[in-house]
Amino acid sequence: MLLGGCAARWERSLERAGSFAGARDFQRVTFDAGEYLLTGFHNQGRGGDLVVYIQGDGRPYLTRNRVSPNPTPESPLALMLAMEDPAPNVLYLARPCQFVGRSDPEAWRECSREDWTLGRFGPRMIHAMNVALDLARNRFSAERLHLVGHSGGGAMAALLAALRTDVASLITVAATLDHAAWTAHHYVTALRFSANPVDVAPALRDTPQVHFRGGRDEQVPPQTTEAFFHALGRATCLEIVDSPDLAHGRDWVPRWRDMLQLRSTLNCFPDPARK
Repeated sequence: MLLGGCAARWERSLERAGSFAGARDFQRVTFDAGEYLLTGFHNQGRGGDLVVYIQGDGRPYLTRNRVSPNPTPESPLALMLAMEDPAPNVLYLARPCQFVGRSDPEAWRECSREDWTLGRFGPRMIHAMNVALDLARNRFSAERLHLVGHSGGGAMAALLAALRTDVASLITVAATLDHAAWTAHHYVTALRFSANPVDVAPALRDTPQVHFRGGRDEQVPPQTTEAFFHALGRATCLEIVDSPDLAHGRDWVPRWRDMLQLRSTLNCFPDPARK
């Protein structure tokens, strides 16, 4: 009964996301990354630069000490943000093992609980996301990538940007940019099988980047990200935007389109919405 119930939950989440995305002309797409099949939604644009919104950690735990059997997000905030972006070529990309389930072995493939818990930023996860970005860039005829990530998706975006040479910009929203500080703050198990963005920060110094933080964010308090910016040092193009009245969730969505105007007002920042 447990597996069947969980399968129904992820299927319902996929159906809701598809309906929500379809209403804004985003189509479901998949990327075969070998060990993992990744799900996304694309606005059907082509050419120019591709803006990729990376989903957060989803639902890794049911309770503080009970691992979730499926990490599919019930309310994919990164998708909501993606649909507010006026850029002509936009992709929402879920993380490995999200929007798939054990009831579909062809899609579930190599998924294991470590993939969304202690190893959520591990080598296999990073590799799968990196392959998906290669496939997306080719499929949608993109010249460069602009990576945007919410929460754990921001951490993944930073890790990927440090690896690649085609990332034109990086934007994070309420991101776990130092998950060692984050787990210590919450007194939870360290993500010991995961890479940490703070360790690759020096590689991002020449990447134009904006980091949004919420002053009311109790899930990823701004102080847990300070070590990342210390490690980043003197960046070529960096903006840290602190919004004192915003928390971690949906309250970012109604303001997102206005916040994105920062891309066009920062002289050093490449704006993918500009033709």
